[in-house]
This record gives sequence, C-alpha cells and structure tokens, in this order.
Amino acid sequence: MGACTDYRTYVNFTKEEAEQRFLEDQGQSAYEDGHSYSGCIGVMPGGVNWVNRTFTTEADATEYIFANHEKWEQAMGVAFFRVVEEDEPKETQGFVIGGWCSS
Repeated sequence: MGACTDYRTYVNFTKEEAEQRFLEDQGQSAYEDGHSYSGCIGVMPGGVNWVNRTFTTEADATEYIFANHEKWEQAMGVAFFRVVEEDEPKETQGFVIGGWCSS
C-alpha cells in the first residue's frame, strides 16, 4: 500500500470557514473517490490538525505539509500569505489543508 498527496487551497475565508469547506470537500471525495485506498482526502480521518505558523507563500505551506504529515492522520492545515494584486489588502490570507492519503 502506498500514499499520494492530496490537498485543497482556500483563499479569502476565515480559518473556521476553510475547515468547514474542507470537511465538505472531504465528504464529497469519500463519495466520489471511495473511502479506502483512493489516494484522496476522503480516506483521511475527519478533522484538521492546524499548524501554529503562517508561511509566506502557498508553495511553502504545501511543502511543509508534505514534509511533515503522516499517512492515516487527520489532514494538516497551514496558513499562508498569498501574493496580492495592487488593489487588494496586503493581509490577504489563504489556507492549505491536506496531506498524505493511503492508496
């Protein structure tokens, strides 16, 4: 049995909203992709294990998850500051939630 990475990115949501949307996406993945060994977020236990750190880019946040998440654990959630356009507020933030999924 192997593992695949799977994650979702949520921008312009609160942490609580991002977690709720992830749980909805996780349920949809379990329905569409299956509950076991699909390599998708639907096989993870419900809930999000939040990291108490904010990364400067989405790529850094995603890399952290892939380097530190363990298969069979709840998804890992990480905040990041995203690159913003000139007319957007500088505090625009996003969240990456996911990790390694059994396949």
